[in-house]
Amino acid sequence: MWSYVHLQRIIFTDERYEKVPTLEDHQDEEAYQNDPVEKLNKSLSAPFPQPLKLTVSIPCLAAVFVVLTGRDSMRSLEGRLYDALFIASAAMLSSLLARAVTRFCLCWRILRRILEMLEQHPIREAFDHLPPDYSWSPIWQQSPRKRSYVALARAMECFRNLGQIIPGPISAKARMNLEYIASIFFEYVHKGELVPVTLRHALQESLVDVSRKMIVFLNTDYWRRGSSQSLKEMETNENSKDALKVTKQDIDDNRIYLLCQEFVGMRFMAYIRYVMLHLRNLLTFVISGFVLLALSLGSYPFQSPHVIAWFLALSFIAIGVPIVWVFTEMSRDATLSRLTNTKAGSLGLEFYLRTASFVVLPVLTLLASHFPSVGRYITSWIQPALKTLH
Repeated sequence: MWSYVHLQRIIFTDERYEKVPTLEDHQDEEAYQNDPVEKLNKSLSAPFPQPLKLTVSIPCLAAVFVVLTGRDSMRSLEGRLYDALFIASAAMLSSLLARAVTRFCLCWRILRRILEMLEQHPIREAFDHLPPDYSWSPIWQQSPRKRSYVALARAMECFRNLGQIIPGPISAKARMNLEYIASIFFEYVHKGELVPVTLRHALQESLVDVSRKMIVFLNTDYWRRGSSQSLKEMETNENSKDALKVTKQDIDDNRIYLLCQEFVGMRFMAYIRYVMLHLRNLLTFVISGFVLLALSLGSYPFQSPHVIAWFLALSFIAIGVPIVWVFTEMSRDATLSRLTNTKAGSLGLEFYLRTASFVVLPVLTLLASHFPSVGRYITSWIQPALKTLH
């Protein structure tokens, strides 16, 4: 399972990678090195990030050995060699779980910095108008690995609309280059064929190049005007909306800016989806790894099953608390709330239902390890399905 998850990580890095521009007109080398986007990309692409090599694995391995070998709790009828190999395997799996959870939290911490930067920038206005169906939902989807190009298609529609405005911030050569690469890209998609990695990278470079030109254009005028959240809230108020109503002329005057801002916002939205895809991939290993650990420790009548049960309970708490904490911060994040049209800083019913969907299988496995009667009850429901498959 660990190998499969990291194989998916490599596939995501090569075939699903999204590149985003800097929101500044220029960026020096020092700023580039400290860029949280670059740090997050390195953390997602490396199998073993540097901070996790020793600080997580060795204490976890030592703790598992101490717990499982104390008072011969793992003694079996197969001999000392079998017991030692079993304990070593359980310790290795526990170490990999600790790595995955720690990496999940570290990646979210870097992503949260990026989201805070976006919330402090005028680009945040674009997120209020993007469709919530294309936002950061891959972490909640049941089939997040399914490829979707709806967001890219919408971005190209926005780009074509912008191309009708003359003069615009994008040269004719840059427009033709992006249109040509995108047309070849969608030919592969419509035929149901796998898009070559080189073509995908060329498309990403072209999208970022166009986005940079739009950012320079927006920085020169539109973003320098400033805005007022109070006035925007007053515009939606029933008593004052007629007085502050945005006219069609206002929209026409700012059309070029709004289109540029939407196109750049779609780039960052695509990157957020890409990161969430990696986080969901890590969750796949955390959940399945814990369930497999519990099943393996409960598959043999060792001498002290109660010690094993308490070890699994503590492991569940150590794994579950950080993940639920990250879910809570995701639901309260202002930028993600803009993308999903939800209220920032609050936890709704949907959050609890989605969180429960992740923890229900580990909880059932944990209950089965503590209470054999519960395990037999769950097995009684599974056996008919297994007989049908046979």
